[in-house]
Amino acid sequence: MAAVPLLVNAVAMVGVTAGTIYQKRYLQSGDLRSTAMLQYIGAVAFTLPLAWLIEDMHITWNLDIAIALLWSVLGLSIGAIVLLLHLIRRGQVSRAASLIYLVPPAVAIEAFLLFGEGLTIPMIVGTVIVVVGVYLTNRPQSKNG
Repeated sequence: MAAVPLLVNAVAMVGVTAGTIYQKRYLQSGDLRSTAMLQYIGAVAFTLPLAWLIEDMHITWNLDIAIALLWSVLGLSIGAIVLLLHLIRRGQVSRAASLIYLVPPAVAIEAFLLFGEGLTIPMIVGTVIVVVGVYLTNRPQSKNG
């Protein structure tokens, strides 16, 4: 059962990479808002049936949930997708795709700073590995090679 999260993560990374390459190749000239909307429709078409299967589809509304949802939708989702599509349109596919790897470490650090959640040694080591990998992918190329 421990392999399930690894498998889900691997499938997600392959999907993100394939989607980014497809976006760059076939959807260069489309309106960013339309392109983002199509991505959200695809995401809903995939996740909503799964949610109906495994969730009770009930939420207890309060101010904390409303603020978190507002930040998730406007800041993290719409903002991030528009930035990703902009980077892809500028021709920086590998750089744009590599930034997605920063999401889990950023969330862990945010949870630590804002909610007092603990950071374990594997989380810290993983964060360092991811940050170094993204840096190596995005660093300026030397003119010598």
